[in-house]
Amino acid sequence: MKKACILIAMVVMILALVPSLASAQGDIPCAFHGTVTLDGAPVPDGTSVTASIAGFLFGTTTPGIVEATGLSYGPSTYYLKIGPDIGSAFSNGAVITFRIASRVAAQTVVWDNAFHPGNNVTLDITAATVATPTPTPTPTPTPTLAPTPTPTPTPTPTPTPSPTPPGIATSNPVSVAAHVGDNGEVEQKIELVTADRMVTLDIKVGTKAVKGDTTPLDTMQMKAEGSPPDPPPDYVIIGTAYDLLPNGAIFNPPVPLEMAYDADSLPADVEEEKLIIASYDVVQGEWELLDSQVRTNSQTVSAQVSHFTIFAILGTTAATPFNSWVVLGPVLWVALIGLITIGLLRFY
Repeated sequence: MKKACILIAMVVMILALVPSLASAQGDIPCAFHGTVTLDGAPVPDGTSVTASIAGFLFGTTTPGIVEATGLSYGPSTYYLKIGPDIGSAFSNGAVITFRIASRVAAQTVVWDNAFHPGNNVTLDITAATVATPTPTPTPTPTPTLAPTPTPTPTPTPTPTPSPTPPGIATSNPVSVAAHVGDNGEVEQKIELVTADRMVTLDIKVGTKAVKGDTTPLDTMQMKAEGSPPDPPPDYVIIGTAYDLLPNGAIFNPPVPLEMAYDADSLPADVEEEKLIIASYDVVQGEWELLDSQVRTNSQTVSAQVSHFTIFAILGTTAATPFNSWVVLGPVLWVALIGLITIGLLRFY
């Protein structure tokens, strides 16, 4: 009887956990990947691909690279994770729309909480830069009573405009004009990731995102900086520095910036736990160290940033100061005790 009661209690506990486990699935993202085609042709590397659902915006660039493995799907492909904030879920039936650069893709996806969270979906997306022109109808000839019919004039054909070639987006620009209101407030969540998956920027709804004082941001870029300014004394730049554009863009409140690093590539004299994100002050001509958090398990460093400029992870190479008392103190004590002992022996 006692064993039966214990078994029943365990079953009740498991059933009680089922709803919470089911709801926890809501915040698991779904990965989408596939080919990217604009005007029936492949797109160049660095072309932006964005997805919008329920007021959230997710962005990436071609080619598609799996962030967990670093493997690429190849030229003219994308890889994009789409999911709600932690602890929440998209509504069943919410529609995901995709854009290639600034063009709306023909494909959409209807979100299904029973299928999409945690799944990996193949979806090839296509878009066009111009609409197919409507052909000009050929007029019907008007009959004439004259024995010799009047020749019907041939209508002048309407010239078909040549399609505009897609722009080459080498520094992964992403248009955010549709997600920032006229007052500069972000109306849909914006999440940007660099092509190499090393930098992530997360901008929440309600954040003020402007250029100067009042002009709303319409585009954002995050690109590798090939020639960053020299780091401060006793510091080295870890990995690659990144220039976030437009320089001088202001965010209120500050937004979280996460930068990844390779622990195996750290210099021998740099402590991983002391890595820090720094921003470059163009006016002062110097790096500013930001209050940062290091996550060694995911090999990332994060900080809150209030404006765009050049950012980099810095590691300190300063040696620990020499403390003479720590090193020589015990020796001096032993010598002093020895002298006292010798003096006492001579006294007696």
